[in-house]
Amino acid sequence: MIKLNGGINPELPDATFDLDGTVFKMTVLEAYTTWLSQQSIFDPLPPEITASKQAWKEDNTEQKYTEHLGQLVRFFIEQVPGKTVSQLEEAASIVAIQQRHRRWNITTAIIETLRPTHNVISISLMPEWLMRPFSDDLGFVALMGSTYVARDGLFTEEAHNIDKATEYANARGGDTSKLDIHMGDTVGDGSLFALAARPILFNPSWTLYQQMEIQGPTIITSHKDVVTVINSDEASNHANATIWGPPFDTSAILETVRSK
Repeated sequence: MIKLNGGINPELPDATFDLDGTVFKMTVLEAYTTWLSQQSIFDPLPPEITASKQAWKEDNTEQKYTEHLGQLVRFFIEQVPGKTVSQLEEAASIVAIQQRHRRWNITTAIIETLRPTHNVISISLMPEWLMRPFSDDLGFVALMGSTYVARDGLFTEEAHNIDKATEYANARGGDTSKLDIHMGDTVGDGSLFALAARPILFNPSWTLYQQMEIQGPTIITSHKDVVTVINSDEASNHANATIWGPPFDTSAILETVRSK
């Protein structure tokens, strides 16, 4: 865990946010890895990664996304060892600036609204040194991600992945009762959805929706400048939806988020 902006206030509730697809409209690791390959810092992207991305575009399902991401992650892990820490950190800062405009407005607005009352935390399976420049200016008090071991300024082959819920629990000394909100978009967020008092499924995949449907969580979708908040109505077996436009009244939107 990396502390930012004073770190976690133990007295406040927490709100955690996935980066890929929830804060950003793209896969951060893909934008970063592609840039490194274009700059000849990494080897050229293998054709199977390009093919799996095209397959995902043609069949926009979580299964195809997971297959593509798996290939991308394996390539990334192969390329990092032996690279200088300073070079990869500088590259992360460059790509973060290039991609800053590709954020979901509603997510950044929710983060800003929650900052006075919550510890807002960025969490991802990406390396923490990659996450940091993508998180610095959003007001997060901490980020949690995987760690890569370096010696003498070079990355080694040693890396440590995380389980999101376990990492969060460790940061809170084993007490997970402070997790008020988790906002994410894939089944990879499932462990934090299970801990959160008010899970928010953001533009969820069908796989995630089916997995979480029985719990009746709040769903938020964003298309162009229209935000829709959906809550199931157990009594009528239907869903209630409210539609919002800019400027988003995020305080009112958050009041509609259902507790489990």
